[in-house]
Amino acid sequence: MLGEASLHSATARLIALLLVSATSVLCAPITLELTGGSAIKGDLVSWNGRRAIVKAEFGSLTFKREQLSQATLQKLELTGDLQKLAARIAELEATVESLRKDDQDLDWAGLWADCLARQRGLMWNKETRRALSAYAERFEKLRDRPLAEKCAAVNAAVNKDIAFVWDRWNYGIEERFATPAETLREGRGDCEDFAIMKYFLLRHLDVPADNLLLAVVDIPKGLHMVLLAGEALPLCQAGNRGMFMGTRPKGIVVLDNKNRDKPPPALESAPYRDARILMNEKKALKKGGDNVWRMEREYKPIPLPRLFPLRKASPQPLPR
Repeated sequence: MLGEASLHSATARLIALLLVSATSVLCAPITLELTGGSAIKGDLVSWNGRRAIVKAEFGSLTFKREQLSQATLQKLELTGDLQKLAARIAELEATVESLRKDDQDLDWAGLWADCLARQRGLMWNKETRRALSAYAERFEKLRDRPLAEKCAAVNAAVNKDIAFVWDRWNYGIEERFATPAETLREGRGDCEDFAIMKYFLLRHLDVPADNLLLAVVDIPKGLHMVLLAGEALPLCQAGNRGMFMGTRPKGIVVLDNKNRDKPPPALESAPYRDARILMNEKKALKKGGDNVWRMEREYKPIPLPRLFPLRKASPQPLPR
């Protein structure tokens, strides 16, 4: 996705670097050694495998392949490969720009609804429930601790345990919200998979859904998903205005896979330029072009035991 240093933005930067490198080689000064023993110095304009065009002090010169020495041909063959690379890079740039635009139009609320439905289905599997229970049990000692402490521990653990990989490489599609069961099974995921896993671990630790929001935010390199946690989040309602419902409420922390070795920062100090979508298992809010938040979707309530294991000491009812 999601911007996360989004795949598209990261690819675009790499493409730009390669294009600059290729262009600098193509336009660099070159000495063409001719078969007769003489040499011509100038800037290489083009090479198509048959002819080389060089801009010299006294004008542009064209040389046929048979006029060039073997050493010069070897240099030119490498340059020709770079020309092809530059053309391919230009194609990729256009593709990346198209993909970046697609990011803006993703059905975030629908992807989240699909994730909830798949997680509910996976909870029927005994092995899935056992694996999730075993992982969640690591956090049991935090159950009675303050929210900030729960967030810090969950954020650090998930950031350490899950490797980052784009959905395209993990699942073969551009965007997929992986369930906690899938992320735990794969051991990897992208920004929304980190955020969703943290969401359910905090729900497991008795943090109310109203105090948690998955947030799609703007960062300089694209779109990115983080998890917001705080007792002021219930104030986020449809009809409010502004980036995060007006003035950013204090007491909210941000769980971000980018802060791998740092405690979750407070929302008021986070570097996000804007927010587009806010979601939990009850609702999805979307900010319109007029800066007003509106209800994008309301979700049918699903009891938490059907989505994620309860504490181990509690009975584990099967999902129905």
